Amino acid sequence: MKKEIILGIIAVIIAGFVVFVSLKDTPRSDASAPAGYATGFSTSSIATLVQDIPLTLFATSTDCTSRVITTIGFPITIKFGDHARWTLTSNTGHRQLASTTVEYDSGIYGCGLWTATGLIGTATTGVNVVATEFSGFR
Repeated sequence: MKKEIILGIIAVIIAGFVVFVSLKDTPRSDASAPAGYATGFSTSSIATLVQDIPLTLFATSTDCTSRVITTIGFPITIKFGDHARWTLTSNTGHRQLASTTVEYDSGIYGCGLWTATGLIGTATTGVNVVATEFSGFR
């Protein structure tokens, strides 16, 4: 009888431990910030893009949580690369509209090398872009 009670208590303790471990939320610093976790400002730069000339907006990073791009005046095309500096072909990319601010979650878009190019209408005047990166706290 004592043996069965002791084995029952041990089984309950093991089951509780398994449930605790499976429900534990461990934050990752190489992707988007999990809900409830803080993120902080990392870098920001202003670039002037012209038509058909790619310019690097972000270098490869290992701990970004998101990247925010603001366009002023004209649309741009953004090309996302991975950590090995893989680049996309010239006819692919993501278009961001003129005079907009978009936050790109690193859990979706990654923290690789990003380049951008101004679209039609930016050949002579260029388009100003503000590029900001946020990182997780460790």
